[in-house]
Amino acid sequence: MTDFGNYGVWAGFSAISPDQARQIEKLGYGTIWLGGSPTSLAPVRKLLAGTETVHVATGIAAIWNTDAAEIAKQYRELESDFPVGFCSAWA
Repeated sequence: MTDFGNYGVWAGFSAISPDQARQIEKLGYGTIWLGGSPTSLAPVRKLLAGTETVHVATGIAAIWNTDAAEIAKQYRELESDFPVGFCSAWA
């Protein structure tokens, strides 16, 4: 089970930069929750690559604007590259 910490930060999917994510992590927040329906998980990768301990959690990707095969590929890559930090509503 993932420990999301006692406090988290919620923002729109691409609203947080890697620099902001590092600041959020330094302030002691456990998770960055990204809301919205992503068409790509690239913003998640940038946040995870720029931090060490904070979790990044996504919302659900809508079938109307997301290529299922591509987002599934990106999901598997994130899960492999960041097994501790990546969290998803899909998992």
